[in-house]
Amino acid sequence: MTKVVVIMSGKGGVGKTTVSTNLGTSLSVFGRNVIALDSNFASPHLGLHLGASYVPITLHNVMKGVNHISEATYLHPCSLKIVPASVSYEELKSIDISQISQVIEDLKGYSEIILIDTPAGLSKEMKYVLSATDYSIIVTTPDIPAITEALKSIKFCNDHNVEILGIIVNKVRDEDFEMNKDNIENFLEKPVLGMIPHDHKFRESISLKNPFVHIYPEREATKEYKRIAAHLIGQEYVGKKKQDNKFKQFVEGIGLKIKFIPDTKFKK
Repeated sequence: MTKVVVIMSGKGGVGKTTVSTNLGTSLSVFGRNVIALDSNFASPHLGLHLGASYVPITLHNVMKGVNHISEATYLHPCSLKIVPASVSYEELKSIDISQISQVIEDLKGYSEIILIDTPAGLSKEMKYVLSATDYSIIVTTPDIPAITEALKSIKFCNDHNVEILGIIVNKVRDEDFEMNKDNIENFLEKPVLGMIPHDHKFRESISLKNPFVHIYPEREATKEYKRIAAHLIGQEYVGKKKQDNKFKQFVEGIGLKIKFIPDTKFKK
């Protein structure tokens, strides 16, 4: 049975798309079949992070009834499947956002896990997304404004009967003014799944059109993502010994251009 998990936050800029791509990739490392879908219609960034700025069929085509959802699903070399939304402003004006719940329903059965990348805040489209969602993960940074907005997201999920798996705290710098894990858990009354350390190479990974965990396997943030993924599926993550990453050196040397192809291997 497919599990649908919405990645959400009450505040913009906390890194939901980064969490969606890297958590999805980490789950695929453990052999899970994962699809990440971009439901941020106004500012879709999932495709931009992974080199799918322009693809022939997007989620918008599906929302308009022109294509089936399987035709808008693309396979990245890291084994993560994605459903990108169109970056076109004109496309945004021509869709009925209420259709997103049916699109998510139609996608069920094609993978074990569907991660839904969402817009920030508690917008109208979030109600439609949550209506087709089983679980949520709240993303925040360790500062008071973001955590305050995370509390609103938790209450929003409670109002829509969506189970909250926990909190991912992103961009952690270990500075004195940041809230620590215990304080965050006490304030939000939800478990912190992981604390992702700030790393300047996250920006590099976007320019390389690859998930951070895929090309920087020895970084501490990668290990934390894999710990979170292992926890969510009930496995134990044991980090490997540090070794040379020739693939990383290769992509840093020449740059990596990703070619997306529709995934034709779907079977219910």
